[in-house]
Amino acid sequence: MIDGLEKMDTKDLLAEFNRLSEKKLTGWKGKKLDLATRVAKLRAAARPRTRPIKAAAYELICAVAYIEPGTNRKIGYDYDEILRRIHAEFPGCSTTDKCLRWYAVQLQADAILPYRPRRSPKRSKAPPP
Repeated sequence: MIDGLEKMDTKDLLAEFNRLSEKKLTGWKGKKLDLATRVAKLRAAARPRTRPIKAAAYELICAVAYIEPGTNRKIGYDYDEILRRIHAEFPGCSTTDKCLRWYAVQLQADAILPYRPRRSPKRSKAPPP
């Protein structure tokens, strides 16, 4: 939790605490470890919270891309589009279409999911005769 902070001296820890906190300190008479713990907590609170990949996947699986004219059937995003959006939001993640299918199975018990179009088969080019 206080990685790297234990190497800083008290003066630097005070400066970091004052930078992060609304309450300014002029000195510190307690243990250096206590001040380092406070600075670590302030750093953690200052970090913007991001939603987890699972929450993003749930939201995209339940999202409706469009409503089919004539039948009024709700059509969701296909798995390739959901994966593209997840990888754009979370670079370096290893989420796969199998993972998305598992999430969809978990969601089916609780929610009515939109119809998801089937992936078109990838056809290999036949060699010319």
